[in-house]
Amino acid sequence: MLAFPAFLFLLLETHSDMKAFALFVGLFLILANDLQAQTAGHASEIAKMALQLETASTENPGNPDVLNKIDAFGLQAMRSGDSLAQMYYYRLKSHHYHGVLRHREALNSALLGLALNPRLDVQLHFQLILDVVSNYWNLGEYSSAIPYLIRGENLLNDPGIQSFSKAILYNFMGQYHYNEYASQKALDFFILGDSLLNLAPTFREIEFIWQQNFKSNKGLALLDLKRYAEAERLFEQAFSISKSIDNKTGMGFALVNKVICSRNLFPDSSFSSVLREALVLVEFDSDVSLRNTVLRELAKDYFIHGQTDSLRGVLPKLETSVNFIPNNSTKVKLLFLLAQFNRKIDSEKAMRFFDSALALNDSILLNPSGQHLLQIERERNLNLKEQDAKQLAEVKAEQLRKTIRLTSFFLFTAICFLVLLLGLLVALLQKDRRLRKTLKNLRWQISNSSTLNQQLQLSMQQKNMLLGAVAHDLRNLLVNVNQVSELMVNKELDNAPEFKDRMVKLMERSSRLGMHTIEDLIEGVQPEGRQKLKLDEVNPSDCIDFVTDLLSFKAEKKSITIQLQKEEHAPSILADRDKLNRALINLLENAIKFSPIDSTVHLSYESNADFLIFTIKDFGRGLHRAQFSEGQNPFADEGQSGTLGEPSTGFGLFIVRTIAELHRGAFRLTSTDHEGTRAELSIFLRLN
Repeated sequence: MLAFPAFLFLLLETHSDMKAFALFVGLFLILANDLQAQTAGHASEIAKMALQLETASTENPGNPDVLNKIDAFGLQAMRSGDSLAQMYYYRLKSHHYHGVLRHREALNSALLGLALNPRLDVQLHFQLILDVVSNYWNLGEYSSAIPYLIRGENLLNDPGIQSFSKAILYNFMGQYHYNEYASQKALDFFILGDSLLNLAPTFREIEFIWQQNFKSNKGLALLDLKRYAEAERLFEQAFSISKSIDNKTGMGFALVNKVICSRNLFPDSSFSSVLREALVLVEFDSDVSLRNTVLRELAKDYFIHGQTDSLRGVLPKLETSVNFIPNNSTKVKLLFLLAQFNRKIDSEKAMRFFDSALALNDSILLNPSGQHLLQIERERNLNLKEQDAKQLAEVKAEQLRKTIRLTSFFLFTAICFLVLLLGLLVALLQKDRRLRKTLKNLRWQISNSSTLNQQLQLSMQQKNMLLGAVAHDLRNLLVNVNQVSELMVNKELDNAPEFKDRMVKLMERSSRLGMHTIEDLIEGVQPEGRQKLKLDEVNPSDCIDFVTDLLSFKAEKKSITIQLQKEEHAPSILADRDKLNRALINLLENAIKFSPIDSTVHLSYESNADFLIFTIKDFGRGLHRAQFSEGQNPFADEGQSGTLGEPSTGFGLFIVRTIAELHRGAFRLTSTDHEGTRAELSIFLRLN
């Protein structure tokens, strides 16, 4: 059919008048086929003649001979009184006038047909409603179409209305709400129309185009709702459908809107190659609005990515198309964009476009484009400010040049004076530099002496601490050896071989512990020396037994009971056996020293995931604050005497803390007056 290419404009810019015309032509083709089905069941000769005229009008739109035959058919329908034939006549005339873009005559014919009794044929009545809506759409009188949209919506539940016709009404309703900026409501109607379209018994090429149309309309609504990913998928589907039927206009429309979605999803990307492809598809199409849309998006892409040369090539085509835009709202928007694009290329041309947009917008303030007035004015003022700034900069530059000429003589005189002054300053600076150098050397020598003195004092303090710690341990060991010796002298050893072996073993271990203590002293006094660990596999139970045996005599003298608590499956650890024994001896000796007669001391150990923890708890009078510092400063106090006047040096807790830190552990001490003291020594299990 000759009218078929015109229907392809249906896929163009939503607000375009040409699109409304293309929408009607497509509707004309579909309803012409529906007319064949209706007249097939109508036996009168008038109905058959209507079918022939419909076919002739479809194949020869705007032909005057066909119009004369339609008028003759109408005269016969009026004389016969056949209301159904009269409805056919008015519908035929409406379609024929639309073929020659005579929208007002087409509207009047459709309205006359709609005035007849709708009960004759509900489907034909519904199609006349669609004719009226389409004509109002082409005339841009969208509000006048609302009553007929409502009238058609009331007939949607009638079983005589075909699904395809219902889908067309939903499309008009969606278009209306889209124009009113109710995108979500428009989307709902487009979805309903698309679902009804899929119920068509046969899927002709025209149905494919309508399917593509609904997908494009849904994509536009989703684009307004900022649901860019969903809209992009719909435009991809619309492109595939258009490609399958070789519809270049539809392909170009889908491509440009897909780019708009992609730009919102990926704002830093360039889509100029895709837009150039879309421009080729619509270059020779008769619809101006679609070409404007493609050119506008291509210019925007060049503008965003700073491709000035490419932008210069596109702008003349876009500027030429302004004169062919019938819609003033669309023209204002395009003028505004052209002004923005030209600001960096030709500021004077940009100002002309700003002025044109403002002048046109002043005449259509009731149009939705009026909302851009403030934005246009702002951009215009910004452009004016840039020009004013340039002029002001030129004036200031000229004033600066005059000032330089007037003051050049004074500057020359000042420079000469400064040269003389500089010579004097150089001489003074040389003397000052010598003095500063001498002073710097003197300060360095003083600073070096002070640093050496501090290092010497620190070294002496460390040596004193080491000697005090070793002396403390040696004194304890000698006391223990002396006690064992007294026991061996006072007791008959021949009759107690086990006791003899035990005493000898204790003396041997005490002597060995003393030797290691002396070795620590020798190692500590070496230059840059520090205490090192002699790691060995140590059973915590053996350590507890050794320490208990060694100090059992002290405990017996005060009638103190040492209660042991061992963990059944405690692991062996890598540790310095002698240093660990020294720490436990100090803690247990302190507990005995500060416990009253006839009391109890608890000695236990347990393990967790990382540490082996020894705990010594006594019920004595507790430590005073100086010793309660947990051995952080061995010189804080000279020590606290025991419950029987036993002497104390104050080094014991310091030694314990040092040994704990060497084993990557910790030492914790808690004490309460007249309730006792609790000491915890933690040793890291995985020491390497």
